[in-house]
Amino acid sequence: GVRQLPNLKILALHANQLQGPLPEWIGEMGKTLATLKLSDNEIVGPIPSSFQNMTELKVLHLNNNNFTGIEVEDFSNLPGLELLLAADTGLAGQLTSDLMASWPNLMVLDLSSNELNGNLPPDIFGHKWLSVLDLHNNILSGTIPNNVGTGQRISQLRYLSLFGNNLTGSFPTNMTKAQHLYHIDVAHNSLEGSFPVNLESLRELRYIDLSFNEFDAGIVPAGYASLSSLEHFAVQKTNRVGQMQNDSVANWTKLEHLDLGDNNLNGMLPTVLSSATKLKTVILYRNNFTGEFSDIMKGLHQLETLVAQNNSWIEGMNVESLCLPTLHVFILDNCNSENSSSEQQEQQQLQTYCPCCYCCTPSATSEGTCTETQYVGNVDPVWETQFVRERYRSSENDLTSFAAMNSISVGGEGNGRERIRIRTIRGRSLLE
Repeated sequence: GVRQLPNLKILALHANQLQGPLPEWIGEMGKTLATLKLSDNEIVGPIPSSFQNMTELKVLHLNNNNFTGIEVEDFSNLPGLELLLAADTGLAGQLTSDLMASWPNLMVLDLSSNELNGNLPPDIFGHKWLSVLDLHNNILSGTIPNNVGTGQRISQLRYLSLFGNNLTGSFPTNMTKAQHLYHIDVAHNSLEGSFPVNLESLRELRYIDLSFNEFDAGIVPAGYASLSSLEHFAVQKTNRVGQMQNDSVANWTKLEHLDLGDNNLNGMLPTVLSSATKLKTVILYRNNFTGEFSDIMKGLHQLETLVAQNNSWIEGMNVESLCLPTLHVFILDNCNSENSSSEQQEQQQLQTYCPCCYCCTPSATSEGTCTETQYVGNVDPVWETQFVRERYRSSENDLTSFAAMNSISVGGEGNGRERIRIRTIRGRSLLE
C-alpha cells in the first residue's frame, strides 16, 4: 500500500468518501511527503501525534472532514507549511504569534468555519509571505491589528476574510499599505468608529464587503470612485447617509454586485449606474431613495436580482420594462396586505405587477418563498480569479491554481514512485 512508497512526495486522497480516523503511521511519511490532500472526506477523530514528524510537508488540505478534539496547535511542528487548508473541520484553539512564527513560509491560511477563539495575533499582518488569510465564521474577538505593511518589507496580503466573527474596534488605517489587496470582507462583526475612507488607494481592489457593522454615520466616500476594478461592493447596514452622486460610481463599470441596503441613503440613484452593464445583483431596500429607477435598470441585461422595497420611489413607475429575461427576483414592495387598507393593497398590487416579480413576505407560499432575510442571507460572497468560491467554500482546483500562480511548491514531480494521486478508494478506511 501507500506505506511501501518511501519516496512519496504527493498523496492526494481528497473527495473519496474515506472514513475512520487518520492512522498513526501517516507520520512515518514525514521525511519525504510534501503534499497531503485529504479534503472532502468523512475522516473522524483527532490528528495523530505522529503528524508532528511531517517536517517536509508544504501543502496540507484537510477541509470538510469530521475531526474531533483537534486544535490549531496540532500543526505547530510543521515548519515547512506554505499552504494550510483546514476549513470546516471542528478546529478549536487560538491563533497565536508563536504559532504563526512556527510557519515562516506560510502563504495561504484558511481556517474558516471553525471554533477559533481569542484575539488575532497582533503581528499577524507582519507575516513575511502571507497572501491569503481566511478566518471567516469563527468566534474571534478583539480588534483587527493595525500592523499591515510595517517594517521594510511590502505586505504580500491579497485576500482577507474575517466575515462573521465578534471583532470590535475600528477598521485598521494601515490596511492601505497592502497595495496588492483585492478582497476585503469584514462583514458581520461589530466594528465601529470611522468608515474606511482611504481604500481608494488600493487600486487592485475588486471585492469590498463592510456590511453589518456599526460605523459612524456618513456618506459613501467619494474617493471610492477611483476603484475602477471593483466587482463587488456591499455596505448594507453600515449607517450610510446622504445621496450618492454620479461621480462616486462613474468608474464602476465592472461592478456585478451592489448592496446599499438598510441604510439612510436618499435622493435619486446615480444615473451612471446604467453603464455598469455587468450588474447581476442590486440591493437597495430600506433606504429613502426617491424618483424612479426603471430607466437605469432596464439596460442592465445581466441583472438577476433587484431588491428595492421600503423606499420612496415615484408612483406610476414603468416596472414592466424591468422584466428582463435574466431577472429572477424583483422585489419592489413588501406586498404584506394582511394589515393594509384596500387602497394600500391596490397600490401594492400595482407596484409589483410584472411577470418576473416575486412578492416576498414572511408568509409567502412554498412556491414563492423569498423573504428578505432568506434572500439577503443567500447572496454569498465569491472568491474571484484565483479562487472561485460558492457559499464561501474553496475547491481543490482553485487553490491549486493559486499555488501555481504564486510558485508555491507542492512537491517534486520526479518519477512515478514519488507522486501518487488516488481517486478510486471510495468509502474505505485509511487504515486498510
